[in-house]
Amino acid sequence: MPDPGSAHAVFDGWRRWRIAGDGGFVGLIGDVYCYPPTAADPQLRVGIATLPQHANRIGNLHGGFLMAFVDVALFAVLSGGDPEAAPAVTVHCATDFLAIGQVGPPLEAAGRVVHETGRLAFLEGMLWQHDKPIVRWNGIMRRIRLAP
Repeated sequence: MPDPGSAHAVFDGWRRWRIAGDGGFVGLIGDVYCYPPTAADPQLRVGIATLPQHANRIGNLHGGFLMAFVDVALFAVLSGGDPEAAPAVTVHCATDFLAIGQVGPPLEAAGRVVHETGRLAFLEGMLWQHDKPIVRWNGIMRRIRLAP
């Protein structure tokens, strides 16, 4: 049985989002979870636990951590929550910090693809904590082909 305070308990019913063999940067920010769209909530939701290592020197969530999570959310939203979907890179990412994030309560991102042209996708969304908007974001992703 998971610890009630663990990410696995907080995100019970969510799917853990992992890219096979990825030992890179994304693994440093922590486990990411996805909750698929429903009739009541048509946007894919992406979640992450907030831990002491995500804090800045005054004890709030570090802006760099929030921006890193936004970057992960961009790809998760674009891929429909499938970590094995066609790869993409971030071309542009803009963040507006709306409120201070606290260490402890989980963060959730929700977003949508606004427009797609060829390989480019334009997205927008928000980060939430306790139903309070923390960060508004928008970005452009470019789908890429990996070399064989």
